[in-house]
Amino acid sequence: MKIALKVAYNGQAFHGSQRQPGQRTVEGDFIKAITEIENNKPLPQFHFQAASRTDTGVSALGNVFCMDIDMSPSGFINALNSRLNDAWVCAYAEVGQDFNPRFAESREYRYYLPKDLLGNTDLTTGPHKYSHVVDGMYKIQSVLDLFTGQHDFTNFCRLEAGRNPIRCIECFNSFDEGAFIVFKIAAQSFLWHMVRKIIGAVVMYSNEEVSLEDLKRGLDRDIDFNPKMAPARYLVLWDVAYPGLDFRRVNIIKKTGCQIRDAISRAEYSSLFFRELKMRFSADNETNWSGLGGSGR
Repeated sequence: MKIALKVAYNGQAFHGSQRQPGQRTVEGDFIKAITEIENNKPLPQFHFQAASRTDTGVSALGNVFCMDIDMSPSGFINALNSRLNDAWVCAYAEVGQDFNPRFAESREYRYYLPKDLLGNTDLTTGPHKYSHVVDGMYKIQSVLDLFTGQHDFTNFCRLEAGRNPIRCIECFNSFDEGAFIVFKIAAQSFLWHMVRKIIGAVVMYSNEEVSLEDLKRGLDRDIDFNPKMAPARYLVLWDVAYPGLDFRRVNIIKKTGCQIRDAISRAEYSSLFFRELKMRFSADNETNWSGLGGSGR
């Protein structure tokens, strides 16, 4: 049986999602757990695939991993979640043998920009004036439409050899959430570092380090434009979507419930991430939600 898993993970615990020798990665932890569950079956027999790769520090709430298994999905996922730390399977779908998670309809990222970054030109948090935040938020709203649609993003990524720099951003907007400005950006696919470079450019514009004309010319490749890159730790791969594919939420196990409960009480950004993670599970098993402030929905 081939299944697709909706996967969440705390990126600050991993050296990226993709397997790397000698480093703790999301795929590495998954493959180790899967091998234990499937009685040390050779890795090629799983036909393991991932929808998206994420850098060190980048978290996810909706990445998709796909593999072949020899047991029921519910039993497999419970065994997987009991073995994983800092990563969780939230939902699954049974798929055909020709399904490839790389061929998604849309990928959505959200960036939780601390308001402290507005007015700070080194893109690190620190003291700020309220006027910087208000002025910066107004300027940010006015520039996001510039990036929507199809553009050449050579100046807004780390372009790998042979990759086409043309991408189409389907939507790009922002909203206020406490100490953060949250950016929502969606496209069928992104280039390496593309989201973080775009956010960095938007913050540079807000801080009056570059002009609107600089950004326009950068998109047209009229100038050699190298915007600062926003920190990885505030970026979340929010979702990967496929037409006609419905994922079933899974029941949370007690171990995961305790992890979420403990994390919600920590710093504000971690709290926001884990509150949303809680919403990704089924609300059916109330026992393992005890102490979490209500059901999963």
